[in-house]
Amino acid sequence: QRRVHGTFARNETTKMASSFPFVPVNQHGGVEETSLPCLDALHWTIEVPAQQLQTSFAYLQTILQRFADGEEVRFSCEDAYNRASYLCDNGYSEQIYNGFCDAAKTRGVVARKRTEEFMNSSNGNGNDKTFPQFLEAQWTTFQSQFRLLRDVLMSVDGTFVVQSRVPPLMDMALSCFREQVFATPQVQRLVTEYFLGLVQTERDLYASSLQITEESIPTRDLLARFTSLFKTQSAKSEIYSAVIAEPFLHASQSYHIQLVRAAWNTNNLATYIERAYRWLEAETDRCRRYMEPAVGKRLMTVLDTLWLEDHKEDIFGLAESTGSLETLVETGGVQRLSQFYALWSRVPEGAKILCAQFGLCIKSQANRVLEQFETQKQKQVLQGSQLIAELLKLEKAWHATVTEAFNGDGVFRDMVSRVKSTVFNSTHLVAEGLAAYLDAALQTARNVQSSAEETVTDRDKASQDIEKCLDLFRLFDDRDIFERFYREYTCQRLLNSRNGPEELEMEVLRRIKKECGTDFTAHLEHMYTDLKLFADVMNQFRKWNHDRADLGAAVGSGVNIDGVELEVQVLTANSWPTSIMPKENIARDATQADRDRSAVNQFLLSSELSSCCMVFKEFYKQLHAGRKLIWNTNLGSALIRFNLGSIHRELLVSTGQACILLLFNGSSSYSFEDIKSHLGVSDIECRRHLLPLVAAKHPVLVADSTVSWTNELPDLTGKLLQINNQFNSKKVRTQIQVLPANVVSSTVKDTTTATAETVHEDRKPIVEACIVRVMKAKKRLEHNGLVAEVVNQLRTRFHIEPSVIKARIESLIEREFLERDKDDKRTYKYLA
Repeated sequence: QRRVHGTFARNETTKMASSFPFVPVNQHGGVEETSLPCLDALHWTIEVPAQQLQTSFAYLQTILQRFADGEEVRFSCEDAYNRASYLCDNGYSEQIYNGFCDAAKTRGVVARKRTEEFMNSSNGNGNDKTFPQFLEAQWTTFQSQFRLLRDVLMSVDGTFVVQSRVPPLMDMALSCFREQVFATPQVQRLVTEYFLGLVQTERDLYASSLQITEESIPTRDLLARFTSLFKTQSAKSEIYSAVIAEPFLHASQSYHIQLVRAAWNTNNLATYIERAYRWLEAETDRCRRYMEPAVGKRLMTVLDTLWLEDHKEDIFGLAESTGSLETLVETGGVQRLSQFYALWSRVPEGAKILCAQFGLCIKSQANRVLEQFETQKQKQVLQGSQLIAELLKLEKAWHATVTEAFNGDGVFRDMVSRVKSTVFNSTHLVAEGLAAYLDAALQTARNVQSSAEETVTDRDKASQDIEKCLDLFRLFDDRDIFERFYREYTCQRLLNSRNGPEELEMEVLRRIKKECGTDFTAHLEHMYTDLKLFADVMNQFRKWNHDRADLGAAVGSGVNIDGVELEVQVLTANSWPTSIMPKENIARDATQADRDRSAVNQFLLSSELSSCCMVFKEFYKQLHAGRKLIWNTNLGSALIRFNLGSIHRELLVSTGQACILLLFNGSSSYSFEDIKSHLGVSDIECRRHLLPLVAAKHPVLVADSTVSWTNELPDLTGKLLQINNQFNSKKVRTQIQVLPANVVSSTVKDTTTATAETVHEDRKPIVEACIVRVMKAKKRLEHNGLVAEVVNQLRTRFHIEPSVIKARIESLIEREFLERDKDDKRTYKYLA
């Protein structure tokens, strides 16, 4: 910037005072020309004679003195502003600032004297209505006059105040007024009483309904105007602290002690939380409107202690004893929970305590569902898929509560995830339920795909259910248990032609493989491979059987053999679940045929079925000479034509039930013992297939005498059974199920327990193989390092306890796969 220097012509002095004709001149009295494009870019340094500066300063002092005395002052604001500006440019800023401060103090003294005179005229205590009005009038007059002075002396704020870092002119003036007017104890007492009275009036109006009403608005406006007398940039003002802050804090604390005691005496958690939330919200708003931030923070700290921290243990104890918080979570009381969260977020660690209580509530909900399901499962009332449906419903409600009541707090979301993980790993029922739910979702997808009225919504819902299952699968620690249950359900789904769309089945398999590795899904993949080979084997069998018919063999055409339509499914023994081939103890003197039959617990087939099996066995030996076929009648089904006079019905039964019914083609009645002998199976297995034929709504078989019932099942010991000639089912085709073994006999473990025990046994060789693999790579490893490495490698399949690993290590040492180091017994060495 270009600096222009100059002096004023002496004959222009009077004009300068009135119209500020500051024109730069050269040494010869002429105007100095400049080529600057903009006057705003110039910085003027004006040299004024000392006499003119003293005259201008005296002029400003006169104005300040008249303001200080409270007299009426008439002057040109523009003239005073110009004088103050060039005085500041010439070093008079500090003198003007000090003069302004003296004027403010003097005017404050005048205001105090007027206040004392007013109070003396009112018998020393003032009037409740007139004193605040008088005080506010003085304050308003003082503010307006000194704000005008501040505008005239604005150049002082822009130069001296900034450079010297002293309070601005207006702040200094207001401080002087407060220090003088409120200096006497009598004035302070009246001001405090009036202020606290206004606050108490506002609180009483709010207490009637716990809401801001129209009646409280005038009080709020009056409070806002009154407290403006005391607001300052510094909350440490002694006047403000003595007159407003400390009395307000003390009165508020006393008032809320009574409120807390009254609310707690109701012994109702919902009422207490409602009142605490409303009052703390109201006090927060009051402090924001009328009080300095520091004072408001102090008050809210005190109130948080009174309402919350002092009763923290009692509140959560009452919530636990009465179940109030749990009831709110279960019923979806979003508003109450939101208030609860807003309150405890004010207390240090309060949100974490509430989150822990919330976790206990939702965990209790989930445990009740599990207990209810376990009880009803024993009564065969619920299916596994219903458990997952209930848990998913709970999860959806929990996330809605976290979003709406707890503002989506990440701490609460983490708590929901931890509870889900804990619940899902607490019992094997959840693993079985998830496998059943996924199985049902795939079957639903199949039904949707085959439906003529298929819609996009149906397909999306089926896909969403499958996606939910796969997300829940990640929560399991023991994923091999889920895999075993899923193999069971997949087995039944594939063998009964109820599998879902191929792309969905493969997508599920691909996702599980991605999570757990190729070894985890090897058996499942082989099952799907066998499924694809079913059709090829049957086509070859159909062609082979037809060729035999052309050669004159005594068989029917196609796969119809002696009036029996045979369909065979060939399974690879190691790929399919072992539970579909239950084994029994085999006597030492049993024949090879008995051993083969007992190994799969198979029925002795009737002559009609046995001849069909022999035909297929002959075909399969020609197709695969080195393979062995073992018939598993437990997995078979049969469609029996039931002719009773003019009534013709069809019965869809198991292979064992078909063998029982075919016995009655040769005799009209059989005892239970005779039937068991003809079938060649155990007592429990015989009852599983026979009881549904006798105890159905429309029984196919009836006893010759009254049957006693045990545990809601008929006791058939020593009874003769015969065909029910009164069979009157209106359905053309009736399906008859087989009872689970644990229903027939209490000594038989349910499938969930049996499967879990089998999985734990199957883990032993897996753990041993992992130990050998690690030691073969490391050659030498310390005990803790070996345990950590094994746990890390097996974590995608199941959670393994260190004690189990230690037992497997001992077993490997006994079998000389490993040995202990002679110098350090906690170190192992691999033996090649």
